Amino acid sequence: MTNWSPLSRIADLPRHLPAGARFPGLLSTPAPRVGEFWTAGNSAALARELDDRRADFRLAWRTTSGHYARPLDPGGVGRGEVSTTGWTQVGRRGAAIGSAIFDRTSLRDSIFADVLLPYGSNPLIVVDTIGDPLRKSALRLEGALGWEFGRFGVGLAAGWEGQSSRTVVSPVPRLDRTATPGFSAGLSYDLGPLRLGLLGRMRYTAEFIRIQTVAQPSRVFQFEGYAEPIPLDLHPARYERRHERDSHSFGASAAFAALGADWALYGLREQASEAQFVRLQESDPAKDMWDAEGWKFGLAGQWAFRGARDAEWFVTVESEYRTLEGEAFQASIGDIIFTAEESRLDLGVDTRLRFANGWLLGGRAEVRQSRRDRHDLFAEATSDIRGTEGGGALELGRGFGQRLAISAGAQVAIYGPSGTMPNPDARGPEYGRFVGPGLALDLNRVLVTGGVLTLRWQTGATTGLWFRSVLGSLSPRETQLPLTPTGNRRAWAVTVGVVLDEVLFP
Repeated sequence: MTNWSPLSRIADLPRHLPAGARFPGLLSTPAPRVGEFWTAGNSAALARELDDRRADFRLAWRTTSGHYARPLDPGGVGRGEVSTTGWTQVGRRGAAIGSAIFDRTSLRDSIFADVLLPYGSNPLIVVDTIGDPLRKSALRLEGALGWEFGRFGVGLAAGWEGQSSRTVVSPVPRLDRTATPGFSAGLSYDLGPLRLGLLGRMRYTAEFIRIQTVAQPSRVFQFEGYAEPIPLDLHPARYERRHERDSHSFGASAAFAALGADWALYGLREQASEAQFVRLQESDPAKDMWDAEGWKFGLAGQWAFRGARDAEWFVTVESEYRTLEGEAFQASIGDIIFTAEESRLDLGVDTRLRFANGWLLGGRAEVRQSRRDRHDLFAEATSDIRGTEGGGALELGRGFGQRLAISAGAQVAIYGPSGTMPNPDARGPEYGRFVGPGLALDLNRVLVTGGVLTLRWQTGATTGLWFRSVLGSLSPRETQLPLTPTGNRRAWAVTVGVVLDEVLFP
């Protein structure tokens, strides 16, 4: 449901905490779809692959807390979100899809990161020592339109995302603003048994950071890898920095039928360049740079058949492999100071069964493998971390007539790493405070567990109201490395949704 987004990050492999496999969402989420549009994100295939319409509206509240986190993760998060997604045919030859999300987030308990994504591939980040709570407001709008002209299909997609984060009450007010437009376009040609396509995407992000002392001094660090940063003391003073990231990708897609299944595959070349500078009034200021490029490949297949006891089977397999090579250039030195070689493999199998007596069963298994070789040339320090996360989620549902249904499920996953990180004894105190614990966490085994409960009431033939509650926990299995955080991490989410143009039991 999100592969088509023109706002997806390009040439970046962010480091996330282990999350386990997604729940199937039998009563709240559409079943996976496979095709040039749904799998590869080629909007030119939207009109050919869409033959229905659907709309949903959601109101969600999520909260996260716990000490098992990286230094630049917020200790606690509370988020309220309103969203809508819908798609429909447009005439006989066209189709459209759109999505809108507004969220309000409270970040509390030691918010030291002054950038929106402190654990991306880019090592150039800004940190301060105040850590006062922040409140973030964000809006995301995106849509795509596809048309068929005989054997040809053309499509366009556009989106915009913006956010503003401010300290709630602080003697050192902080501000972070970002604006991100994104665009994609595609072309598809139908050869009968085989459909081929070309697609391209571009995405631009501008981020502005301001830290200003009012009632007490503060200290800012510009981290550029594993070297000990030079402190910038604000007493009194204002610190401002601007980030401008330009990224694009271009590739091909294909869709065909084979082995009783529908298949889709794609390959993309990705490139990104980010400039960061502090002298905002100059026409050509000195800039620290991060340049990255990589590849993105994906393959998905889907089977639908009827099995024993008249059960309807729906099986989807998904895979994606991404690579990245990047280097950071520091303007004051005039040379490359940091390099990174990273890759990630994602595999997933989604299975759904619908029985004639009203029972539903869904299962999902996922495996993720990552490798991150990062070298600080200036500090002569290296990290080489490999991680494997594998797990599954199972959900069982029961319908009571054509109006009411309930489902419940559980998930479990294990994250196991290997590799090395820079020796904390050979690094400085700020490395040990802000950088080292995050690397140590990536080298620690973790258990992920969770549960879900969903209720759905069909208020009309094609209108449904549903309630969903999800609990999750992240617990370390070993704590051997120095600097490793202790405790655990917990998350809870409650969502209420309304869906239109969808029957409970087709």
